[in-house]
Formats: sequence, C-alpha cells, structure tokens
Amino acid sequence: MVFLYWIVQTAVSCLPMYRLRYFFRFKAIVVPPAFLALFLWGAIVTHGGGPLVSGPVILTTGLNTGWSAMRALNVIIGLFSSLAVNMPDFGRFSKYENAGYSQFVFLPLLGTLGALAPIFVTSAAEYLWGEYIWFMPAVIANFNSRAAMFFTGFAMAIATMGNQIAAGSYPFGNDISALAPRYVNIRRAALFMAVFCIASNRMSPLIFPNVI
Repeated sequence: MVFLYWIVQTAVSCLPMYRLRYFFRFKAIVVPPAFLALFLWGAIVTHGGGPLVSGPVILTTGLNTGWSAMRALNVIIGLFSSLAVNMPDFGRFSKYENAGYSQFVFLPLLGTLGALAPIFVTSAAEYLWGEYIWFMPAVIANFNSRAAMFFTGFAMAIATMGNQIAAGSYPFGNDISALAPRYVNIRRAALFMAVFCIASNRMSPLIFPNVI
C-alpha cells in the first residue's frame, strides 16, 4: 500500500500546474465534507464532544496545562505556517492579483475544521472503545461500515496527498529549479524528492534504531 500511494502521489506531483489545479479542485470537493462528517460523527457519538471538549481530562505527558496548550498551539502553527509560506509558489499562477485574498477566509475556516475534527473523533474513540486514538486512520479502521471506511479513508488519502504536494514536492521543485534552471525543472525536482523520501523512509530504522 505504501508503494501504491507513493506511485500515485509521484505521478500527481509531476503534473504541470494547469493540470494540477484539477486535482486540488477535486480535493476541495471531497475532503471538507469528509472532515465535516467525521466532526459531526464525533459530536453526535459523544453527545457534544466528550471529555476532550468539556473535560475533565487528566494529563499524562508530564507537562502542566499551560505548557501542554503551548505545545499543541506550536504543532498547529507549524503545520499551517508551511502552507502559508508556500502560497506564493501557487499564487503566481493566478489570473488575478487579488486571487490570494480569499485565503484570509478559507484558511482559518478550513484550518479550524481540520483541527477540531481529530479532537472530536479521538474523543468518540475513547467513548466507544475506552482508548484515546489520535491517529485518525486508526479510528477509521475500527468503523463497522465498510462504506464509511472506504470514503473517509479515501478522503484522508487525498488530503494527505494534497498536503504533501502543496507543502513539500512543489515548493521544493520551485526552489531547486531556481538554483540550476538549465538542468533542473519542477518535474525533475519532484522525482528527486519522491526517490529521496522513499529511500529515507526505508533507511530511518537503520539510522535511528532506538527512535523508529
């Protein structure tokens, strides 16, 4: 499955921008409704959010409430800062100068939904199975409905693929092609990134045996 996903993402990341936009349009249609459905499912199952939303929650990280909140905030900012910094890589292809201003509305709105959905889903997992499961695909794997597993899992795969392309391979391609434009273009840089990622993934357990 890893190599199947890797092949599909590599093929999509090699598309030129005028074709890549169709993938992101498809992502915009599929992913937000799926996250909204997961959010509503978690809210309904827990009758409003459960202990992660209404409390009380006992921290087991060794950090107090303030440091735990700061750590969580830093994780969220780190996630969206990479997408915000890379906006010019895509914004330069816009037909109009002011096309990027729509992100002032959509990025906080969708970012909030993307942050709330895992909290409610994790709370629902604890309510149903007695365990906090922060990895949403693991929660999806426990669904009783095969249709729900397929559609939500497919949406998660599309979301991950779009995030990796928007925050990883395409900005990397823009930067590397600027260093040697005669020899490297965005497509070649994306292929290099694809090979490097799969190689580093396979070598990580050998280099860091006590971490992986």
